[in-house]
Amino acid sequence: MSRWLSRRRRFRSALRKRERKESRCWKALKRVGSRRSSFPLRPSGLKMRHISAPPGTHRGGSELPASLGITRVYLVLDENSLSRESLRNCIAADQNAGIKALICFAAQVEDSEALKDFGIWDDSLLCIVEVFSVGGEARGEFTITGCRFTVETAAVTRARGWVSQILSKAAPASDVLAKHAQANPMRQPLAESAPYMLKVAERECRTSYVGGASCSWYHGAWQFLRLAHVVSTPDWHTDFYRAKLRRALYETPIKRILICGSADYAMLAHVIAATEEVGGVEIVVTDICRTPLVMCDWFASHVNVPVESIPYDAMQLGFRDNWFGVVVTDAFLTRFEPADRRRLVSEWLRVLAPGGYAITTARLRATGEGHTVVASAEEAIDFATRVAQATTSHTYGLQPAEIKEMALTYANNMTSMPVTVSELRNLFSAFILEHDTVSTKGEFRSTPYLQVFARKALDHSEDLTTDSMSQRKRARSSTAPSPKGRPRQVN
Repeated sequence: MSRWLSRRRRFRSALRKRERKESRCWKALKRVGSRRSSFPLRPSGLKMRHISAPPGTHRGGSELPASLGITRVYLVLDENSLSRESLRNCIAADQNAGIKALICFAAQVEDSEALKDFGIWDDSLLCIVEVFSVGGEARGEFTITGCRFTVETAAVTRARGWVSQILSKAAPASDVLAKHAQANPMRQPLAESAPYMLKVAERECRTSYVGGASCSWYHGAWQFLRLAHVVSTPDWHTDFYRAKLRRALYETPIKRILICGSADYAMLAHVIAATEEVGGVEIVVTDICRTPLVMCDWFASHVNVPVESIPYDAMQLGFRDNWFGVVVTDAFLTRFEPADRRRLVSEWLRVLAPGGYAITTARLRATGEGHTVVASAEEAIDFATRVAQATTSHTYGLQPAEIKEMALTYANNMTSMPVTVSELRNLFSAFILEHDTVSTKGEFRSTPYLQVFARKALDHSEDLTTDSMSQRKRARSSTAPSPKGRPRQVN
């Protein structure tokens, strides 16, 4: 009888000890990781891991110690997730609390089970965050339902294997973010904004420069294609835009920039990055479609930079003469027929102040190419396949078939009208022209581009082209809308 009571007392003592340990760790989890419960899992492309806490490192108390001995690994989908403000805020909070923060890319972890949200305390207690699929796993919509604790040896041992895998691929969060910031000074949060832009396009797209009654096929797919790195963007010419924008702002006294035509906020991001050291620069964005303007407003609010967005047709800009120091746009000329290109460049010349600059790129007509270039059936299928492969690990809230279909529609509808060097020189005959030819991977095949840096002469007072003179005869306000210093909301 006494032996039975002794065994029972030992069992109760062990049970109480286990309960105390679980209670202690649960309190630590609530205090250190309470923000976790409201943090989205799949849609953000980000997960957090409480990896370890050596014995005796945290025993409660009213204040957090300087060093908790806790390592937290942020498991991110890809580099696009590094631009998320929520990730940066969580890492900063961890560092302030004495938590060691690391970053690991999901693609580097071989065991898919290791991608679960989990934490190990005192090297013996495993906590796994339980989630419930809301919109289906393919759509990546989940909600947290609670946490499961266990001290089972087999489970803890397997989790230690997960820890080893993750830690072997992880790097200090500050180093990863610093490297990303250096390589991506524009900090474009595509993973966050792509689903939003799709919804905006469905609501706002009515007319565009790319043809058709609606450009939703273009703008709706655009940032998903950018995530797959398959479409032409200012990112293909980062060094060119940075150098030329800085030079233009240094040489022109008017610190006012017009972004004339934009697919999304990419060009705006490059302009902001190039003007950070200048200060006092006013930025205006204009496009015939409201979707890119909404996205520019969104990005401007995201980075806290004042931008004015105005829905003007590039052929009839509602600004007074000599109003801007710089006009910049990317691959915009090749959206127009030759006659319309002359009208467009003439309008740039009109709104630029003497000594102002036009900065752009244009697809160069390759040998054997016709006036209009479209993708062949084989190229369109290959393009859609590449997009599907690039988004296999995460579909950003869409079904894989939806993204592939969007990519195929884009490839079948996209038309480009490349220019020749002689045509470019004629277009910018009223400018002091500099241009270089560069090779890019292209969207469907390797493609040459012209990088254009054109200066309006200091003594140029009139543009005497027929198109410009007829435009001046039209009734137009003598004063242009001036940027108000705050992003203009486009609903």
